[in-house]
Amino acid sequence: LRWQAVGAAQRHGDPELLARVLTAIDVPRALFLHEDGETAQKLASVAERLLRELPPGDHPLRGRLLTTLAIELEDDETGRGHEAAAEAMAMAARLGDRDLLAVAIVGCWEQSFRFGGPRERLALGSELLTVGAQSPAAQAVARGMLMAASCGIADFRAADWHAGEAERIARRYRLPTIETAVAMYRAMRTALNGDPAAAAERYRVTARQLS
Repeated sequence: LRWQAVGAAQRHGDPELLARVLTAIDVPRALFLHEDGETAQKLASVAERLLRELPPGDHPLRGRLLTTLAIELEDDETGRGHEAAAEAMAMAARLGDRDLLAVAIVGCWEQSFRFGGPRERLALGSELLTVGAQSPAAQAVARGMLMAASCGIADFRAADWHAGEAERIARRYRLPTIETAVAMYRAMRTALNGDPAAAAERYRVTARQLS
């Protein structure tokens, strides 16, 4: 559906309209889901073309296009996604745009699995918690980031706390993507606690929710 929307927008020949359609993503969607390989490459190609066609300089649309590159090029072997993530962060800071910075943080998170580590992800989660203080969606994503990063350094007490906070926000504001991420984390924790059968059942329940 997203690619169909981009295709429809391309027929209008309006770069700004196309950029708005391409970057019409919210924070929760960006953190845990991205397009498949072929679609991701097509979206990235459109983003690169728009960066050439739109006026240069700092602008929220350019920042969102850069973050789109960071997200869709998560699995790319080049360093373009990492470069774009850093550019988006710097631009958001120069513009003083908190919403843009929140999205840019997610782009850096996506790239941190190739170019960073769990300590960087802890810092990004904490930054998003502050930057997105007025946004329940950003708060839920930040807690999800901190849950995952804490788990990555085996700080399960902290991970469990952030999981609970993420789930509380997600249920209140109906953010199923975050709820699913927490459910997957809890299935893994059940396995680590020595109950593989119960963990398998948790995974099966979560898989049904995704289908």
